[in-house]
Amino acid sequence: MAIATVDAAQVPITLMIVVDRSGSVQRAGTAENIRHAVAEFVESTSAGKPIFEEQRDVIGLGSFATSWKKDFLPSSIFRSGNATLASAIHAIPFGAGSTNTSEALYQAYDQLRILNRRESLNIILMITDGRPSAFTAKFDRPSECELIPPKTGVIAATVGQMWTPLPPSISGENGTYGIGLFNPAWTGDDLTMTNGADCHFSTDSEQAVPGASFYKDFSFLPDTDAYGNPLYAPIYRPEDRRTDNPRSIRFASFNAADNMATTIRKDRLLRPIVLVVGLNQPLAGGEPQDPAWLARVANDITYLDALNKSLFHSDQTLGRFFQARPETLGAVLQNVASYIGQITTQQDVKTVPRKSN
Repeated sequence: MAIATVDAAQVPITLMIVVDRSGSVQRAGTAENIRHAVAEFVESTSAGKPIFEEQRDVIGLGSFATSWKKDFLPSSIFRSGNATLASAIHAIPFGAGSTNTSEALYQAYDQLRILNRRESLNIILMITDGRPSAFTAKFDRPSECELIPPKTGVIAATVGQMWTPLPPSISGENGTYGIGLFNPAWTGDDLTMTNGADCHFSTDSEQAVPGASFYKDFSFLPDTDAYGNPLYAPIYRPEDRRTDNPRSIRFASFNAADNMATTIRKDRLLRPIVLVVGLNQPLAGGEPQDPAWLARVANDITYLDALNKSLFHSDQTLGRFFQARPETLGAVLQNVASYIGQITTQQDVKTVPRKSN
């Protein structure tokens, strides 16, 4: 790793905090743990000084489930303004929803690109408790829904307490999943799509589950998600392209998120660092997390998978994966803050870290 002796005050931080607010968090009953731990994290200190300083640093907050929400637009005034980061943290709308990890990564990265603070340490901190179960895509193969033009929206499959998900015993809305949730603005869960004749979007009141009949309108998954991320590699090979196969949807969701993370880490101008906190929830939350994949998203040089192999890519920015339980999340986020404080003084942020021998 390239090392430089730099005063921390000379290296500004641009931080996007990304919080999973999906249904598994609500079911596990840990929303308040997350709010409290994240609020303490942004007030972390080192040697009596705040790690994140107003005017010097910029912090933004977003949360995700099926959709993305900009909870706090990135700002250098995050403590003393009329709208504070602390109040935004405590207002995160935890509730029902899938885990659209690729959308969260894209939106956080997009904020970094808009800011374009190349002189700063650009960081995405993602806190999540589950495996991807949704992705955003443009569906442009209408069948029965002939009067409706191509639509951009989310397709999602439900989760359980096991992995790999079983194929449906019955296809369509009678299966074990729900799909087809749409929101053109991507700022919340209000779904106001107009259906038109013979269409089955989520506002179709005749559906038992909103969007569950979506497969009748758009039968096939596209090649990429809405941001150009391939859906058929590199993590899993979906069984088929059907929009009524939950396992294919889950596999494509992994691939979309993995490819989005790779794009972020390969940005040679902003050099974004991805830090991931994997939250191990009680079984009531749903499926267990996938620590090896989350470490891959972060590009953690210290993590070895079940085969004792490194997941690190030496041509991409070096990140870090942290494990936590609800009761230890506060302490783990303090470790994350300390790690950020260390790399502001130990790392030349314009150099891609290299694996040491």
